[in-house]
Amino acid sequence: MKVAKEFNDIIEFLGRKHGRRTVFYDFCHMSALALAQQVYQSDELEAKYMEHVKKYNTEEANSIARLLTLTHQAFYENPSQDFLGERFMENDLTNAKTGQFFTPYFLSLMNAKMLFGGTLNGKDYVTVGEPAAGAGGMIIAFANVMEEAGFKPTKQMLAIATDIDSLCFSMCYVQLSLLGIPALVQHGDTLRQEMWREFVTPSLAEQFDTFAPYFLEQKEEKETTEETDITETVIVLDKPRGKAKAGQFGLFG
Repeated sequence: MKVAKEFNDIIEFLGRKHGRRTVFYDFCHMSALALAQQVYQSDELEAKYMEHVKKYNTEEANSIARLLTLTHQAFYENPSQDFLGERFMENDLTNAKTGQFFTPYFLSLMNAKMLFGGTLNGKDYVTVGEPAAGAGGMIIAFANVMEEAGFKPTKQMLAIATDIDSLCFSMCYVQLSLLGIPALVQHGDTLRQEMWREFVTPSLAEQFDTFAPYFLEQKEEKETTEETDITETVIVLDKPRGKAKAGQFGLFG
């Protein structure tokens, strides 16, 4: 695939100076921050973006921006793929010490077909939870299975994606945002029930009122159970400041 080759070539070229993992890391975080900024309109996010970009000259920064364009193009050509997860594995950026290996997309697709029953059981939308989201491949596969069954995952699916790795958090947020999937993406430890950061995708921001009852229900359930170390903002979400237009990203029908 030409898009994948150009993507890998840019990573390789910039990696000669900065290191491939550093370039990929900065690209993912910069892209996530740029997409989230459309929702949150935050000085903090802008400052974090500048921390990453300042290490690159103008030409290099433009090349990193090109990576996001290529990612969007890849999904436009084929929304049924884990594009960043596959590039991550191809460039040998895994952390073997932490057992960081992504599930091949064809297996995610197979699992999604077994999990989705072809119906919403009378509800307006289905909620998909992924406690070890990686780059979001399983959620992407589930969305594609829904699409094939005649449903609209951009309106009839709410994804809650969590990963302990900050890079995975950013990869997942970028991919779900570009695909127009309503999602809450969390950087946290699912087992310890600790959450450190969370972003809602532009699609969820656009439809926040539609999905708000889910979060209110979760909040009420937490209040009736014993106290935990979960950060309150994990469930108690403020409505995003921006009114992002999800359609500018959505690649599903």
